[in-house]
Amino acid sequence: MTFSHRVKNEVLANLETEGSVKAFLQGVVLSSFEVYKRYGSLHANYISENVDVLSTVIRELHRVDTNHKITYSIYSKKLKKGRYRQYLHIDGVKVLLDYLEITDGYDTPAQKKEDFSLKANKDTALTVENLLPYIDENNSNFILEQSDIRHFLAGVIVSKGAVADPQKAYHLEISIKDKSSLLLIKSIIESVLNCEVKVVYRKTRSSIYIKEKDAIADMLSVIGAKKNRLLFEEIIVEKHMLNKVTRLCNCDNANIKRVIEASQRQISAIKKIDEYIGLENLDYKLKTVAELRLSNPELNLTELSEIINIDITKSGINHRLKKLEKLAESI
Repeated sequence: MTFSHRVKNEVLANLETEGSVKAFLQGVVLSSFEVYKRYGSLHANYISENVDVLSTVIRELHRVDTNHKITYSIYSKKLKKGRYRQYLHIDGVKVLLDYLEITDGYDTPAQKKEDFSLKANKDTALTVENLLPYIDENNSNFILEQSDIRHFLAGVIVSKGAVADPQKAYHLEISIKDKSSLLLIKSIIESVLNCEVKVVYRKTRSSIYIKEKDAIADMLSVIGAKKNRLLFEEIIVEKHMLNKVTRLCNCDNANIKRVIEASQRQISAIKKIDEYIGLENLDYKLKTVAELRLSNPELNLTELSEIINIDITKSGINHRLKKLEKLAESI
């Protein structure tokens, strides 16, 4: 199973509450659905190579379609290397678009997905400004909680996203056919992650991509893939340490391995504590040792004791690092 597949499975497993369904489907529809009008009614096509994602979309359609007005059909196409691509055709998609507040007015002869947009004339419209979780909370147009943003982006990622194996590269890509949907999703991601997102425009499909490892890790947390974020960061630490090791050719190999393993274990524990408790909530000496280890992953205990700015011995540093590991295990 690829790293991207594991991320999507974790996100889908967390999609449980009724309140998340609407935002999740908004992300799926805006990033993936090809909506068209035929004989006066609206239809949609959805393509996926992930059976789990397709099953989740169908399940959520059933939860939304309480009056049984949506019908669909599925067929598969075999690809190379034993892979399959699933095609979902949906009739009666107007019910879904009304529920999600995504429309082109229905009275216009829309023929292309580019003609479809988010309602912009209602207080409940899903606009860029309304989606941002950091605007004035007293604004009457503020309609989504931060959890809704998380599920919206989760719908985008599981449908059209791919996360590269961090052992090979730091790369997150979202491939979207519709330019207006791409720009909307780009604006949301930039505001949530507080960073600039790159875009590559191609003839038939354009892509949003992120290569900064910290931004990718933050995105994994935003969409609810916290276990895979920890794995992602552990791999980063491991790669960093291995790169350091190659430059420390004059050191004893056994000692280097022991330092790497201990440092990796300690940093993993500190990252976990920071995420669930916060380093600022630790006592002063414990916090100082944790921050020192994070900023100096290549140093052994003796070297750490030489640069620490508080009155503490090598034994004291070792004691507090073990205390941090026990605290992480108890979380």
